[in-house]
Order: sequence, then C-alpha cells, then structure tokens
Amino acid sequence: MFTSEETSTKAADIRPDPAPATAPLGREDRRRANPTSLIDPVYVARSVWKSKFLILGATVAGAALAVIVAANTPKQYVATTQILMDPRDLKVVANEITPNGLPSDATLALIESQTAVIMSSNVLSRVIEQAKLEQDPEFNGQAGTGFGALVSAALQSLLGGAKGAPEDPEYETLAQLRHALTVDRETKSFVINLSVDSQSPDKAAEIANLVASVFIDEQGRVQSETARRATTAITSRLSELRKSVVNA
Repeated sequence: MFTSEETSTKAADIRPDPAPATAPLGREDRRRANPTSLIDPVYVARSVWKSKFLILGATVAGAALAVIVAANTPKQYVATTQILMDPRDLKVVANEITPNGLPSDATLALIESQTAVIMSSNVLSRVIEQAKLEQDPEFNGQAGTGFGALVSAALQSLLGGAKGAPEDPEYETLAQLRHALTVDRETKSFVINLSVDSQSPDKAAEIANLVASVFIDEQGRVQSETARRATTAITSRLSELRKSVVNA
C-alpha cells in the first residue's frame, strides 16, 4: 500500500510545462520567416537612407577623382601625312624607259616592306637627330605624362623606393617615337598613311613631315645606289665585250 501511494504522489507532481509566451514578430523576422518575399521595398529604402552619407561621399570622391584625371591628362594631337609609293621599276636595259607592270603579290609585299622601313632604326634615328628629340622631355622619358605618372610618383614616395637607373636616352627616345608613330597602308591603294601623336599640334606635324622626308631621302639613296651598281655592272660588261671584239 505504501508503494502505490508514493507512486501516485509522483505521478501527480509531474505536470506539463506551460507553453512559452510568443512575442510579436518584427518586420525583419517576418521577412526571414517568409522566404517568398525576397525584396522588401521599405527595407531597401531604409538601408539606402541609412547609408546616404557613404553614398554621397563616394559620389563626391568619384567626381573629384574624375576632375583630377581630366586636369592632369594632357591633350593629344595627331598629324597625318601621306606618301604615294610607286612599286613599278624602270627598265635599265630595254628599248624604252617605261615602268614595268604591277605583279600583285610582289607589289603588296613591297608596300608592306616599305612600312617596316619607315619604322626602322635607320630612319627614326635620323629623325631624332634632326628634330633633337633627345632634348625633348616628351620623347626622352624625363617627363611623365597623365594620371599614371602621378600615381607612380605617389607610390614611389609612399614606398620610399629610389628611382632606378635611367635607360639609355637614345634607346628611350627611339622607343617613345615608335610609340607615337603609326604607319599603315590605305586600303586598296599604294598610299601609306603616316601619323604622329604629340602634345603639340605643331610638333606632331613637324615630326610627321620629317619622317616622310627622311624616308623619301633614304629611298632615293637606295635607288641611286642600285642604279650606280647597275651602271657599274653594265660598264664592266661593255668593256669585256669591247676587248673580245678587239681581240677577235
């Protein structure tokens, strides 16, 4: 009897805990509880409004950076001159001195080779010498241009690194001139377009005309040398034939 009474007493003491009180869900909790509502316009508007100063600051900083870049980027001018290439050769030994025909493949190869001659060190070195570009900060690499130069100088100042040894002035000037020079052939023609970029329009025109002039002089020198060798060969052959006739 004692055992059953103790058991009934323990059974009477075991009661289920009352359900916890639930607090009302907020907007954020309801948004998480309801995954179908992925975008809450009110929540987005409030988030944007809370970050208004950050957005305004980023806008002002971007505008200031754009102004700085525009102010420190020098203007570039392009001057273009054209050279007409006549790929026809003169007949050295013939009844008449008239230009030969125009074989297509050989002609195109000749024109393309002339564009490479314009960019050659032989031509550009004479241009550098005559225009004194080694003394021009725009071409000798002594003056940085644009926003990139400012960033490079700032990084160099922050890192505390010293400038490396300057490159050969002649090599640097030649590289800068090649970078500023553009040579291409006009479509379906024998005309070569020669363009030069520079911060000064007068300098761009002067260099473009000088490159064309030096190239034409170089071509004239090569053709004169070719004609001289041909004349020497013909004269030598005529002398041999004359001796053969006399000996006969």
